[in-house]
Amino acid sequence: MQTFNFENKMRLLIKPFLILFIFTNPFSVYSQVRPLEKAKQQKGYFVPVIDGDYVHIYDPKGDLFTGPDTKDLKAGEYYPLWQTNDHCFIKGPDKRWHSFGITHPASALGQSRHQGEFASFHAVSDTKTLESSFRQNSWIDKPKVLTPAQRPGEGNSNHAPTIVKQSGLFKMIYGPIPFRMAISKDLFDWKPQGPIQINEKYGRDPSLMVWKDTYYLVYCSGNVVKASTSKDLKNWSEPVEIYKGDVESFQCESPTIVPYDGKFYLFWCLWDTANKNGNGYDERSFVYGSDNPLDFHGSPLLTELATHAPEIFQGEDKQWYISSAQYPNRGVNVARLSWK
Repeated sequence: MQTFNFENKMRLLIKPFLILFIFTNPFSVYSQVRPLEKAKQQKGYFVPVIDGDYVHIYDPKGDLFTGPDTKDLKAGEYYPLWQTNDHCFIKGPDKRWHSFGITHPASALGQSRHQGEFASFHAVSDTKTLESSFRQNSWIDKPKVLTPAQRPGEGNSNHAPTIVKQSGLFKMIYGPIPFRMAISKDLFDWKPQGPIQINEKYGRDPSLMVWKDTYYLVYCSGNVVKASTSKDLKNWSEPVEIYKGDVESFQCESPTIVPYDGKFYLFWCLWDTANKNGNGYDERSFVYGSDNPLDFHGSPLLTELATHAPEIFQGEDKQWYISSAQYPNRGVNVARLSWK
């Protein structure tokens, strides 16, 4: 991690510029310089590789904070800079691509990094194909969804939405525990449905994979990744541990499973709680391969990718893409992905 050790006089001169820098890209000041995409060829597995540069598709606009108040944020106050975190993508009935995810006013130096994560951002592509909307700052900010006022009886936090379409309805699951569901016909108007019934006391960052008529809900539980399965999004199996980090302080955040060419690939993003510089986050994600989506124990590490809270998805032309929140730019960034 980079640290800033200035003499007292220099601190006074540099501090305003440092604050501006953090607002522009709040994760970068805590980034670790390291080699990227260390592909480790393993027999029978492909290695996902980022092709080219990230495109900064979504830059959050200033907005009123809907509240409730936190230590440093006031309901009804306008904040010019917002930041994102775990997010998802889905194509809507309007033939546009939609992205939803964690958002809150950008944190100033010394403030908690997670204050006010109470609603999901909603960004929409300005064209009808993913390829044509793969352009700088082209996604349009829409009103935030599922604020605390729109979810009476729930806790304030609204984290890491994941969405699938089932029986003509879009169904969103969001965290943290208790995982909850909301439904929508058009991706604009959402109706909370309350908690889903999963036997779990601690979990966050849910992600849905659909495989052979079964829904796999994957989520982070400390330095463990767990999963539960369902045929109908109502009745869920007992959660099982599918992966455990080698280092106790490594939180396996933003896990997602991608099926590709007969194998399954687990992506997860690092949060090292042992790192006391900054907030411990890093734009480092790791990829493991397995024949079984419910067992990545002892699976080979295939690569490390420069991305924070990645989503892996395909466009209409079957081109693969990878997204990254807050890296290398504030908001959401997308790059092409290939398998080699």
